[in-house]
Amino acid sequence: MFHSKSAIRCLTEVECSEAVGTLVHWRLDETGKAIHRGLRFPDFATAFAFMTRVALAAERMDHH
Repeated sequence: MFHSKSAIRCLTEVECSEAVGTLVHWRLDETGKAIHRGLRFPDFATAFAFMTRVALAAERMDHH
């Protein structure tokens, strides 16, 4: 299967299950189509700072 906006092939359910098994602290979501990792921070400012760093890294990678 190919995503309609790109030529990147989506992983099969088996491929997703195998791949997520190699990631520490990540799991498949309830749809089996995305991965999820929960994070907890001691306060709002720390969480917001982390989110900002991730947003800036995504921007540098042109990953929107």
